[in-house]
Amino acid sequence: MSAWEKDLVDPFLADVEDEQVAALLEALAGAAVSPPRSLRDRIMASADLDGRFDRFLDSVAELLDVDSSRARSLLDGIGRSESWYQGLVPDVKLYDIEGGPSVSNAITGFVRLPEGVSFPEHGHLGLETSYILQGSAEDNHGAIWRPGDVVVRASDHVHSFRARPGPDFLFLVVAQQGIKIGDLVLGPDDPRM
Repeated sequence: MSAWEKDLVDPFLADVEDEQVAALLEALAGAAVSPPRSLRDRIMASADLDGRFDRFLDSVAELLDVDSSRARSLLDGIGRSESWYQGLVPDVKLYDIEGGPSVSNAITGFVRLPEGVSFPEHGHLGLETSYILQGSAEDNHGAIWRPGDVVVRASDHVHSFRARPGPDFLFLVVAQQGIKIGDLVLGPDDPRM
């Protein structure tokens, strides 16, 4: 299996042995027409996804300066549609979270981009750490980020990135002091975030 094909396989879903889910996925894969995204979203919403991201638990707890119980609750929230809202960038969904004392002056949350969607060029006002949970993306410098990667960017670093083919690109971001997109400055307490 190539590295690109590995990006398309979600380890959580790969371990599912439920015959009904496997049969449904096989039927969808063999369909002459791809199912609409709304159908995929309804199927995923009906699935119990708690624990899906547990393999990232310790790292998320450390990055957010929270205990493992709080980190598990936040990770489980990823599977709940009510956790997400439309961000300022078209097609980019956000799930804001509150971390512990060491990230009190940071934008903290999960970010989701469907394949092909770009996050525009932006700069960092402080250190930014991103922890990749699902999918993959390529930045404007040619770096490819995959699940488990930790991407650290210094203040004043400017970059953009685009979600690659496969599952939605999903990551945790801890942006100390905020970010700047063009002339728009977004800080940790900005009501638009």
